[in-house]
Amino acid sequence: RAAPCAEIDAMKDNPAQIEKNIEATIEEIVLKDLGADFFEQKLFNKDEQYLYFKSNIQLAFLYSTRALKIEDPKAKKSLMGMAEEQFNYATQYTHSKFMENTYLRELGMHHFRHKEPLKTIEYFEKMLKNLEDTGDDLAEKVMLASKGVYSNLGAAYYATGNYSMALDALRKATKSERNSEHVHFYMIRTLLKQGNPEEAFAYLDEVEKIYGPQDRTTVLRQAIEKHLAKQAADDDKPVDESR
Repeated sequence: RAAPCAEIDAMKDNPAQIEKNIEATIEEIVLKDLGADFFEQKLFNKDEQYLYFKSNIQLAFLYSTRALKIEDPKAKKSLMGMAEEQFNYATQYTHSKFMENTYLRELGMHHFRHKEPLKTIEYFEKMLKNLEDTGDDLAEKVMLASKGVYSNLGAAYYATGNYSMALDALRKATKSERNSEHVHFYMIRTLLKQGNPEEAFAYLDEVEKIYGPQDRTTVLRQAIEKHLAKQAADDDKPVDESR
């Protein structure tokens, strides 16, 4: 997909040209994937509709990520509209729980990418509830959970100020995304927001045992120390008994 992406970047924020050139790349993208998809279709016993579904999801991802790099508001809006159009097309093929859950996950990731935490939460929670209700096998649960769902759900809850739900999602993320700095960063920030600097320190110590001290962990340690210093200063303030 390097060529289509480079083509889009070279359009200099011209929305009309973006739309024209992107439409011209759709067939190329889909055809390139058909060889791998044919193997996947046979391997997982997917029907032809799965191939159309996957191409819609891939194109939605392409438009969504390209929109992040476009500065012109009209061009960005055009790309966002094209991403949403591909997501709408994909709903025609969500006739299995696997495809429905994949659709919900990718739509949640799209909204997370564009800093829309409430919609991120809505689609991720729908997907996770589906998994609970249908009792899908462990392999599917692991596949879906390992795609950044729990960590990004935690970050979305953090952005809305719901720190208890953020912590719940992030604790789950530590099991499926153990090597993610993103998880560790939000876990410590959330613990601090909840007023648990000691637990944040303990968690950071465990992270540094695995990875060793790094620039990011040093910044987090400084943030915890600053939080503790502020807390100590507040505790030392004299109480105004005249109130």
